[in-house]
Amino acid sequence: MAIRPTGSFRRYLVPGLSPAPDDVDLYERLREHRFRSIDDAPVAEPSVGWVATGSFGSTDFRPETVFLGPVLRLRMRVDRKRLPSNAVRVRLAEAVAEIGGKVARSAKNELKQEIERELLARTVPATALFEVYWRPREETLLFSSTSAQAHDAFSNLFRHSFGVAPQAATPTPLAVRVGAPDVTVERLMRLSPLVSQLAEG
Repeated sequence: MAIRPTGSFRRYLVPGLSPAPDDVDLYERLREHRFRSIDDAPVAEPSVGWVATGSFGSTDFRPETVFLGPVLRLRMRVDRKRLPSNAVRVRLAEAVAEIGGKVARSAKNELKQEIERELLARTVPATALFEVYWRPREETLLFSSTSAQAHDAFSNLFRHSFGVAPQAATPTPLAVRVGAPDVTVERLMRLSPLVSQLAEG
């Protein structure tokens, strides 16, 4: 799958990491945090993990499938199960009516959990795919979404996989990265009234 000519990306800085095609540990980390299916699992928590670029579920991580020249290409897959609105409430009410009489709260909670597990096991998860283009030599990375929820999932997966969290490439760290003698965090704070007010508040 080619890089999209258009679309929205978030840019990150990833200093201190320099994975290379012959880095065996890189592929082990990717396999350790690979995507795992929840199709038949009664879980509400999303499944987040790496798959090979251009695929939906392949975890064939090796130099030929991960690197394109100096660019490290990855794909994050997120599967999430959501129950239809009122599905649990309706079935719980029906189950309580079948029992008849007064049902204790603890028994009702257990019944609700059982219904949720049964419904989740039969629910097909929604799937989202996000592309990652990482240039280790330049310590920069592009992530194919600007969603805050996707950003959080990606940051957590990256941190668990590689031991550090990617740093959002906002103007301040980018300016500091330029390395000009007169560019300091303190000066940038003074140049940004809003940031200065927040810092003082």
